[in-house]
Amino acid sequence: MLEESMTTIGVNDNITFLQNMDPDVHPVMADGVQLQRVFWNLTNNAQDAMPDGGESIISVRNVIKQVQIDFMDSGEGISDEHIG
Repeated sequence: MLEESMTTIGVNDNITFLQNMDPDVHPVMADGVQLQRVFWNLTNNAQDAMPDGGESIISVRNVIKQVQIDFMDSGEGISDEHIG
C-alpha cells in the first residue's frame, strides 16, 4: 500500500523522498484505502513543511509481531503555539 500510495503523490522537484523498507515486512490486516489516505496525508504534510526543499524518509520494518512505519522529514516542524 505504501509503495502504491507513493506512485500517486505529486512530489516537488526540490524534495528527495527516500524509502527504507524491510524486504520481509509482516502482512498487516487493515483497511487499505484508509492506510493510503494516511500515507498520502503524511507525505503531503511533509512537503508543505519543506517549502524550500529538503528530504523525507519513510522507513518500514518489523518490530516483534508488528510493523512499524516511520515518516521523517527535514521540515520546520510544528510551532510551539500550535503543538497543542
